[in-house]
Amino acid sequence: MGEHEDTPIYETSVFLNNATSSTNLYNQIPGCFKVVASEDTTIESFTIVYTCSQSSLPNNGIEYSFNSTNQSYWVRSFSGVQNNVVIRQIYDNGVNGEHPVDGINAEAFRDCSSITSISIPDSVEIIGDYAFYGCSSLESINIPELVTSINDSAFGFCSSLTSLLIPDSVTSIGNFAFFSCSLLDSIVFPSSVTSIGAAAFFECNSITTLIVPSNITFIGDGGLMNVGGNVFVEFESMPEEWSSSCLDGSTVYWYSEIERIDGNYWHYMGDVPTPW
Repeated sequence: MGEHEDTPIYETSVFLNNATSSTNLYNQIPGCFKVVASEDTTIESFTIVYTCSQSSLPNNGIEYSFNSTNQSYWVRSFSGVQNNVVIRQIYDNGVNGEHPVDGINAEAFRDCSSITSISIPDSVEIIGDYAFYGCSSLESINIPELVTSINDSAFGFCSSLTSLLIPDSVTSIGNFAFFSCSLLDSIVFPSSVTSIGAAAFFECNSITTLIVPSNITFIGDGGLMNVGGNVFVEFESMPEEWSSSCLDGSTVYWYSEIERIDGNYWHYMGDVPTPW
């Protein structure tokens, strides 16, 4: 047992004179404080509300850098050992004042294999190349709605990633963006996505069903190569703008409103993609 486990050190005492008294503690140093009532007062219950500015939170191994052009901060690198990582929405380096965190540098979390979850604030607009590449224990990720492009290799080799929600703001998915995310079992492309880079989802072989909507006008070499399960494409045949190898190794069905037996074709039954 710790030396002070039974007798904590009280840095502050709060005195209440009646049942409705309240008090504010400003600049309280983390630690213990005690509530003391006067002799003629009975405390039936009390509530402690604690708030703090984000700039007073510990960095937990995240290094932030100031972007003077945008008057914002970016996540520069990570040297922590914790499993669950929270990126601040607001940061103050003590020199440039409080500003939003709106970007994650290239390779900022590369090969951080201990991370299982990371919370990215809504203020983030850019996730750099290789930002989370090789985070092999990362199980889920939230992509903020200000992000318009998932950059090259941003989540490549995140081999424990099982879930992914692509927001409506994203228009392009870069080369190798989710390369070999072998446990990723579901992807929904929003109507905003028009471009998928080379090998973006190469060997995402746990996906059971994937619908490729007609708003996707470009797919690079091997973009959806070796995807597990059935790939239902909302085109009747390969678009000229798509790489001829973009679907190699995947089971592909082409859309047809009428029944066809001269190849792999599909249609919707309700909202469910169904082979003819």
